[in-house]
Amino acid sequence: MIADARPRQPLIALIGLSTGLLWTWSQPTVDAGWLGWVCLIPSFYLLLHHNLSGRDAWLLGASAGLTAGLGRVYWVSETLQSYGGLAVPLAYLTTFLLAAYVGLYPMIALRWARSLSPGHRRRLPWLIASIWVLLDWILSWLFTGFPWALLGYSQYQSTTMLPIAALTGVHGLTFTLVAANVALAQLLGPRREGWALAALLVPSLMGLVGVRLFVDRPEPMGSHRVGIVQGSVEQGAKWQTVSLTETTGIHLRLARQLDRTEPLDLVVFPETAFPFRFDHPSYEIHRRWLAELAQELQTSLLVGSLGSASESGDRGLFNRAFLIDRAGEVINFADKVHLVPFGEYLPLKWIFGYLDELTAESGAFDPGQVEHKVLQLRQKDGVEPSPFAVFICYESIFPQIARQQTLAGAQFLINTTNDGWFGTTSAPAQHLSMAVLRAVENGRAVVRAANTGISCFIDAQGGITKPTSLFEKTAIQGTVGLNSHLTPYTRLGDLVVAVSALLLAISFTYDGHHRRRTTNRQVADARQQLDAWAASASSLEKHIVLVSGYDSDASVWAPLLAQLKACFIDADERITAVDLRHDLSIEDLSAHVASLVADESDQPLVFVGHSLGGMVSIRASHRLPEAASQVIAVASPFGGTVWATLARWSGRECPRTLVDLGAGSLAARSINQLIPETTLDSLRLAGDMLSCHPVGARS
Repeated sequence: MIADARPRQPLIALIGLSTGLLWTWSQPTVDAGWLGWVCLIPSFYLLLHHNLSGRDAWLLGASAGLTAGLGRVYWVSETLQSYGGLAVPLAYLTTFLLAAYVGLYPMIALRWARSLSPGHRRRLPWLIASIWVLLDWILSWLFTGFPWALLGYSQYQSTTMLPIAALTGVHGLTFTLVAANVALAQLLGPRREGWALAALLVPSLMGLVGVRLFVDRPEPMGSHRVGIVQGSVEQGAKWQTVSLTETTGIHLRLARQLDRTEPLDLVVFPETAFPFRFDHPSYEIHRRWLAELAQELQTSLLVGSLGSASESGDRGLFNRAFLIDRAGEVINFADKVHLVPFGEYLPLKWIFGYLDELTAESGAFDPGQVEHKVLQLRQKDGVEPSPFAVFICYESIFPQIARQQTLAGAQFLINTTNDGWFGTTSAPAQHLSMAVLRAVENGRAVVRAANTGISCFIDAQGGITKPTSLFEKTAIQGTVGLNSHLTPYTRLGDLVVAVSALLLAISFTYDGHHRRRTTNRQVADARQQLDAWAASASSLEKHIVLVSGYDSDASVWAPLLAQLKACFIDADERITAVDLRHDLSIEDLSAHVASLVADESDQPLVFVGHSLGGMVSIRASHRLPEAASQVIAVASPFGGTVWATLARWSGRECPRTLVDLGAGSLAARSINQLIPETTLDSLRLAGDMLSCHPVGARS
């Protein structure tokens, strides 16, 4: 993966920064979704067409990941200051740490991409996309999960790309985008690999399949008229006891403003719209007001409030949505199961105790005991109830929750939320984009009721209708389609994650087999080269120094040692074998090797170094008199080739003769670009299919 000279680190950091910014702008509220197709190109171009060191790749990944992380979660600092009681520096530090955590995953992906050998070039779009998706999947469950604003969500407004989600979910969209970015980066390079063009066909094919799924999808089996009340109660006042009656009154007045020209089947109130223990005797008057509203409107109500007892009767505090029928009776409820860490409960309190005030602001909740619960919306007499499910706030970012609810029989979905914590930042719009994907993935309409917005109706194809503005007191109504058809994603789940893991497993298994075959070929090439050296009269006089590498093993080392002993007269007396101590620096290792052969430095020496040993051998040869003029480098084509590349060994000085036996060596491609002033008299490649040009000529 090399072409041009290595860029300086400030430029590397700047390129990573550009990737992070483009990723951020592809998401709400900038909503430049087309940037999702190109945002990673700057970083991948640098990785694929420049000879970045491992440290430079980490720098690139850290810059891109941290910038994108800050763009995705910057709004946390405002929440921590306004409702967590944190001082500005501590709020910024906490936000930075969260951004660093979510940015860690793309950083690892970019660094891993750099580690892939040149032999992977034809598979790079698929391999890197697979790595990216697997890391996103880990992000979705590790430490309870935080899959916020993944790259795939940038396409939530794309009617062309959204159908893919019905087939593969959001991870499939991410896979498609990453593969396309890598393929485009390859096409922009000096070699313009033709196979990268094939990678660009995949998004088109997947899009066509997804569109076909939409064309073949049956029409809704029915519909409901649903109202949404957005009370837009200021977050700071919402939880004050003195404001409960006023808060309740706001929501009741807005509900009565709904257009009832056509009868309503359900009115939905946001998460904790009524911030009190709904089943506690102290709030009997508030419950009676809601019962009277249901009777007056002759419609069912879904009320966001708090519960005091679990399904089994255990006491606690539950974030709950109560279902009230037309007669004003509470007939069922759904609890929030996946709580917001640091917002609704405090993990590792001995570490994060300073965030206790944020949890206290909304209450330390208990998770619900029944997952994927489906409620029944009763119809008029003689009409079969309609099953639906509720995912509350933070639960909308986890695809598996809505999927399991759909599998359990839900014909439409409701997302109640309170995004008032986030003010006018991009968080509410980011949150909405995830609800859109839940609708498309499962082929279910989603009713979204948000305390301060954005409330809306989302159809099964991801179309958003009647979106409200932030902090607008309003009530809207719309028609919600009912579906029982299951999408491929609902049936199969995150199959793309399993396929990604399988692709990586097959690729690396094949590479391991190929590496063993190549190593055997390298050993044979080395034997042939040593035979030729042994036939030379001058070779018989030379002392031989063997230097091992990090990945030296018996399959390489034992045959070479045996061949040396067979080729050279009295070899046992003239072979110094050095096993490197891997706890030393390169310079210390070079000094160590030079000291071991110092007594022999008055005669010609031949260094035979494997992998890292080749690098050490060259530096050791510089520490000895002119007699030490030849180095044989035996390199493995994968991990070893990173060290066995001429560009990494040479520096400003080179031995007079370098024999590189690495079949995967990049030396012939890069020698004249990277070190045109080389002092090499000759370059011989044994076992390498690449042709080598004389020094001074362009490769």
